[in-house]
Amino acid sequence: MKNILVYVDGSPGSGTALKGAVRIASDFDAKLTGFYVIPDFTIVAAVPEGAMMSEQLLADMRGNAEKKAAAAETLFRDETGTSSKKSDWVCLDATLRGTRDAAASLAFYSDLTVIAQYDDETPADNDASLPQDLVVDSGRPIILLPKTADTAGFGKHVMIAWKESCEAARAVSDALPFLSRAETVTVMTVAKQDKTEDAEAVLEKIKQLLGDHGIKPVPEAVAAKDGESTSATMFAHAHRSGADMLVAGAYSHSRWREGLFGGVTKSIFDSVPIPTLLSH
Repeated sequence: MKNILVYVDGSPGSGTALKGAVRIASDFDAKLTGFYVIPDFTIVAAVPEGAMMSEQLLADMRGNAEKKAAAAETLFRDETGTSSKKSDWVCLDATLRGTRDAAASLAFYSDLTVIAQYDDETPADNDASLPQDLVVDSGRPIILLPKTADTAGFGKHVMIAWKESCEAARAVSDALPFLSRAETVTVMTVAKQDKTEDAEAVLEKIKQLLGDHGIKPVPEAVAAKDGESTSATMFAHAHRSGADMLVAGAYSHSRWREGLFGGVTKSIFDSVPIPTLLSH
């Protein structure tokens, strides 16, 4: 990983994401680019049907966003150093193309994007779905960081949430740089009570693949409890095992509506308790 992005909007969560991204960039001797997106206010502004938004109001909204962008850049420069040759700052203008397209156009040319979970308590101008949009639209992995994440320590014990799917396979491939550095790698799958033997056979295959890369994972088939969701089982097992990072595929219900994520993936975006690498 040599080119890493981090989304910074000045919120407490993005401050945590920035610290995590700085640490990852240092670990991999990578260039770190911070970015902020100025929304297209002609799209996001809510006005009564048939009404016109005044030019002054639009100018005021844009001016406020530009001030937030400047504050975000200051935060980024303070964390990375203004003279660092390994860091850069980009302020994207989403006018006439939307936030998700603007962000994806930058992520195309990166190895990884670090972004915080959206926090309802400190909402930003940008769409709450920006992390989901990035992982779908860019084709590149993201690391989603809870605002309370331990940015100094994650990646020592990585847990892979495995199932036989293209999303999980891509996530494992994208995570190889982290897996190869981890002290412990657990590969787990949630199995039905009467299907644990089948799950163990599947885990043996991914264990062999990772072994070819010099990684020795601990395979664990976890039986789902009655009435417990797959995501709850996964999160509980991560806590019990002491995992500090999760690797998972980002699954959606429909190939035509890729932004409509299923229950497990939605739970990850909304409430995963540890840093998570996601790929779609």
